[in-house]
Amino acid sequence: MSQIKGHMKRYFCLLLSLLLLSGCEREVTIDDHFFLSTFDTNDLSLMYLNEKNQMFFVIRADIVAYLKCGNHIYIVQHPLDGNGKPDDHSPEYFILDANIDYSNDKLKPYSISESRFKETLEKECNGESLKGL
Repeated sequence: MSQIKGHMKRYFCLLLSLLLLSGCEREVTIDDHFFLSTFDTNDLSLMYLNEKNQMFFVIRADIVAYLKCGNHIYIVQHPLDGNGKPDDHSPEYFILDANIDYSNDKLKPYSISESRFKETLEKECNGESLKGL
């Protein structure tokens, strides 16, 4: 049964990818549950796909870099200003646990300091670089 669920999840992700790519939307798959998408904005947002194939926003636009390393996802975001434009002068940094079900709003991630982000990234990811978008 779990094998069928896995195949259905992959099929759904492939179908979603094809639908998104056929329009003006972009999508970057991180793993089975996380992907970056321009689903309802012009800029990439981090989305979570739960076991029931329901999508949830985890971090709204504008994500400019990411890296999946072990059980963590490292995200750099340029938050939107009051006019809805990305503010590239004050990036925000996030480290997400890839094992958490982010469909629960109470578990949404919060930004951390740049120094803590870089220190953890260096320590945990053995010099791997963020993937720019």
